[in-house]
Amino acid sequence: MVSSNQLSSGAFEITPSTAAGGSTFTTAAMKISSAGDADFTGNVGIGKTAYGSVSTDGYWFGATGWSQCSVDNTALMYWNRNTNTGTVVSIHQAGTGVGSISVTGSATAYNTSSDYRLKDNITAITSGIDRLKQLKPSRFNFKVDEDVTVDGFVAHEVSSIVPEAITGEKDAMRDEEYEVTPAVEASEGVDAVPAVMGTRSVPDYQGIDQSKLVPLLTAALQEAITKIETLETKVAALEAA
Repeated sequence: MVSSNQLSSGAFEITPSTAAGGSTFTTAAMKISSAGDADFTGNVGIGKTAYGSVSTDGYWFGATGWSQCSVDNTALMYWNRNTNTGTVVSIHQAGTGVGSISVTGSATAYNTSSDYRLKDNITAITSGIDRLKQLKPSRFNFKVDEDVTVDGFVAHEVSSIVPEAITGEKDAMRDEEYEVTPAVEASEGVDAVPAVMGTRSVPDYQGIDQSKLVPLLTAALQEAITKIETLETKVAALEAA
């Protein structure tokens, strides 16, 4: 059972009435903010009833930043862990943990599964330098940020070299539903008219996880170090002759 309480601001707080074993909850577990509330309309707190509170574990989700919050007035999603360390997000696929976001007292870690017990056929990367030389790092700007030049890669140029770094297919398209004409509400003497929807083809853009390039970069660097050390040994031998 749960109970809800409408505050004077118009916000709602939701409190479970009983827990497993029959104990009674007295603290709200969820809050839905309203226009009169400092946490703004439509923002939802789970485990927290005040966005700026750092004394409890919990989450805030919303469509706007919280200008009255001294912690972070621009965040659309706010996660807080009251203890110094631990997981704030646990990611599962078919019930198996495949990643997490965890925190310490001063930093955040974005973790993907890497335990050796999850892997087979582990072998060393070979020809790392040859593969690395095929990559085409470049400088460019995104069309929506014409004045911002960045370093990076073009997804399809990486896909044949490190395919696990790329999502999607080159030049892929997808169907998207859109509103051709808007709905018209009923009025005196006029019937309501539903919106007319259509389907159009839009780009289905590729993405890149640049962290997947790190193993290849490491292998190529190790190969280069081995070559350098070999050359240094030969030079030392020649100088000593």
